[in-house]
Amino acid sequence: MNNAPRSLFARAGAVGRRTAVGAAVVATTLALVAAPAMAAGPTAYRNIASKIAGNIGSIAFQARSISEFGDLIQLGGTERSSAKLPVTVVMSVWACETGGDVTCQTTPGATWNQDLTLNIYAADTTGAVPVAVVPPLLTKTQSFALPYRPSRDATGHCDKSGFYPWYSAAENTCFNGLAHVVTFNLPAGVSLPDQLIWSISFNTETHGYAPIGKSGPWNSLNVAAKTYSGEPTVGTDVEPQAAFVNSTWNGAYGDNGAGGLGKFRYDPTGWAALAPLVCFGYCPINSAAATPTPFDSVLAATAPPTGTHSPSRSDSSPLLAVLICFASGALGLAAVLSRRSAIRRRL
Repeated sequence: MNNAPRSLFARAGAVGRRTAVGAAVVATTLALVAAPAMAAGPTAYRNIASKIAGNIGSIAFQARSISEFGDLIQLGGTERSSAKLPVTVVMSVWACETGGDVTCQTTPGATWNQDLTLNIYAADTTGAVPVAVVPPLLTKTQSFALPYRPSRDATGHCDKSGFYPWYSAAENTCFNGLAHVVTFNLPAGVSLPDQLIWSISFNTETHGYAPIGKSGPWNSLNVAAKTYSGEPTVGTDVEPQAAFVNSTWNGAYGDNGAGGLGKFRYDPTGWAALAPLVCFGYCPINSAAATPTPFDSVLAATAPPTGTHSPSRSDSSPLLAVLICFASGALGLAAVLSRRSAIRRRL
């Protein structure tokens, strides 16, 4: 497993009846999985390009001693219901399934389960600098099956220096990390304010609000940060040169830690080209290096929310969805058998 901390500002880098019954079960399951996405309201904020590359410049949490990273934004449109505004964030994965750099190897489709936390704060803008009002209006912790970055290129397309990148044939480009989008399905009952501060946080070996205490792929997990021309297309980045950060290292801040360390706070400068990428609401994205997510992981990632003001995670919902699917499949099978019996009787 690749456990080495990555660069401080990581760069993107150079069959019959059985088949019919089975199809009915799969169709039912897909309908259940798709339900949260189908409920998404119109886009309220988006600074993610409609097409993203194999990887995007990113902020390394472990290497920069970061626990939380986010931004102050203004929502557009009129939809403010939390249940209709799923939040999509772009991550950047630098972890290999085994080894690292020249020995980096990943089995296609290999993933690990990672908890990520989304926070949405009210913004107090009455003082000299904006402040995230504590406690958050909404906190959602969700487990995602994250893909490891592909194996290092062995075809000669990529320079073997640096992090021994992987090669994207679709783009004819080499990348050090792998861009991957995650979507938080928010609980109902919260009306989001027009202006808010959002953030993402997770734990690494020695950082985060509950450090894991051991090395793992989380040490090579980053949050994508890039300012695209013409973005956001919906909503407003209130202070595009600034961000909100919690780090114990002064070098993680544009103000070199002058505003304090170890607290989630406004950092006034240095972020003009490094906006964290997020979308509230409907957000179709075409990724040139899209990585399929295992079916059971999709169920886990779209589990119904369980709370609003504390981290929530439903571990029973995927099982419930599977049981419902099997029940639906059984009903379909019963219907088929009944039909066959009726046909025999008529014959």
